[in-house]
Amino acid sequence: MTTADLITEGLTADISGWDFSRWGDRMRTEHPWDYPAIVADLASTADSLLDLGTGGGEWLSRLLAPARPPLVVATEGWAPNVPVAAKRLRPVGVPVVWVDAAPDNVKQHKPPTAFLPFRDASFDVVNARHESYVAGEVARVLKPGGVFVTQQVHDVWIDRMARILGLTPPAPSGWERDLAVGQLRRARLYTVEGGAGTVTTWFADVAPLIWYVRLTGWVFPGFDPASGPWTEIQARIERDGPLPLREPGRWWLAAVKR
Repeated sequence: MTTADLITEGLTADISGWDFSRWGDRMRTEHPWDYPAIVADLASTADSLLDLGTGGGEWLSRLLAPARPPLVVATEGWAPNVPVAAKRLRPVGVPVVWVDAAPDNVKQHKPPTAFLPFRDASFDVVNARHESYVAGEVARVLKPGGVFVTQQVHDVWIDRMARILGLTPPAPSGWERDLAVGQLRRARLYTVEGGAGTVTTWFADVAPLIWYVRLTGWVFPGFDPASGPWTEIQARIERDGPLPLREPGRWWLAAVKR
């Protein structure tokens, strides 16, 4: 494909859902831990699982193949993703509930009003993968002894992406593991396991990179993907090989309701 073809592909690829696998080896991510295996291990001994912010249901549908509790429920806060997730998860018996997305955790300076429409003590495991959450609501819907597990993205990746695009990096938000631990502890959820490290995403050409920039459009709200420096970036890839987006500070943790 020519550079023009790759740019067109990236600008027109469907951004509903959250399915990175569509790009195959053209976009691959290396993690220092296996988060799906961590959640699957918890799910394998649970009677119920709540997946917060399921996106298009892609990740959850793959997780359920080896580990399926009797009750699984998913939520999603972005309206275009709700029918996508419902279509994907309906055949495996997982309802998708449209909820108001929780405010970003770093903006929760006063008690948030976001509400999960479930009874107290409904779930053994609650998962939030790259999703904001209200710690008090998570604690409320967890059963005693239940586990909240989350993987979160440190905003340093925005700085790296800005430099790739030739933009000025925004001010850091302050979203860090210690802040999350403090919020959970105030909700009486106590960290029992976790890790931090560097995640690297490799782009073999500009098409998946353009798609990724469009998918995360809230990061640079004034940026028009059609005007990006894609020709120069593709030339760099052809000269140096796949483009790395390194993200130090990615972290995960599990917390228990005692």
